[in-house]
Amino acid sequence: MDNEKPVQIDEKTARLIEEMEKSLHNMEKTLGNDHLVVAKILDSYARLLRQNNLRHLDALNMEARAKAIRAKHNQEESEKQGQGLENQHVEKPTGFTMGHLRIAVWAVSIMVAGFFFYSVVDAIKMSEVHMKKLRAKAVRKQTFETYDPKQADSATQESPAEQSEKTATTTAADAEAPQADSPQQSEQQADQKLESAEKPAVSQPVAETSAARVQAPDGAAAISDRINQVKDEARSNLDAGSQAEGDKDYPKALQAYQSTISNVRTAEQETHHRICSEEIARCYEGYARLAEMDSQHEIAQQWEQAASDVRSHM
Repeated sequence: MDNEKPVQIDEKTARLIEEMEKSLHNMEKTLGNDHLVVAKILDSYARLLRQNNLRHLDALNMEARAKAIRAKHNQEESEKQGQGLENQHVEKPTGFTMGHLRIAVWAVSIMVAGFFFYSVVDAIKMSEVHMKKLRAKAVRKQTFETYDPKQADSATQESPAEQSEKTATTTAADAEAPQADSPQQSEQQADQKLESAEKPAVSQPVAETSAARVQAPDGAAAISDRINQVKDEARSNLDAGSQAEGDKDYPKALQAYQSTISNVRTAEQETHHRICSEEIARCYEGYARLAEMDSQHEIAQQWEQAASDVRSHM
């Protein structure tokens, strides 16, 4: 600038240049040499010099300096923006957002629905199991028979025909009975009985025994045969039931004991006689044991009592 020729300028232009110079120094001192405001002042100062055809080199330097300030400022801005983008990509969002809340609500809803569905299914299964148990218990209860003492007593009552026959037999026997003997005849009969007792007993002929049986009423013989048949069957059923219990074949044992009960009941109704034997009582006790094993306690007690009743009438 010192090599340039001095140019005549008016007072107004000189005053503007002086004010621009003061403003540039003040901004550089206040904001710094690289502030954008300083760049703007440099541009305005350079334009003022070029308009007045003054200090071209100074104007060129001012424009270059303003351009450098703006370039530096643009670079810093771009670097800041790049760091901000990197931070946005690197940093993860923190905190409980609405998306998280929706997911949590759906998860809780699914859990509650699953628990409710499981509870309903479990309740249905439990009710089905309970109903099956009740049906099985009812079937088992129907399988076991109950003992009715009144039925057993009514079966042993004699029919009116039998009662009349028994009365007639008793009357005939009384009619055939001899009259009371005198004391002398009584002594003679006693001596005869003593002599007969001292003699060895002689078995009667078979033909005579058969004849005596033939003379007996047919109903009494049939009743005796029926009672003996039931007792034999009770003995056979007792052996079969005991063997089945030992083999843990409980249905077979139950069938054997039930057969004895049915046979005794039918025979007592037919003959109107109470049929009693140790084998029958033991069959009743076996039936009670099986009922107790099946939790039929009341029926078991009834048939235990039936066995005691049989033994009491033996």
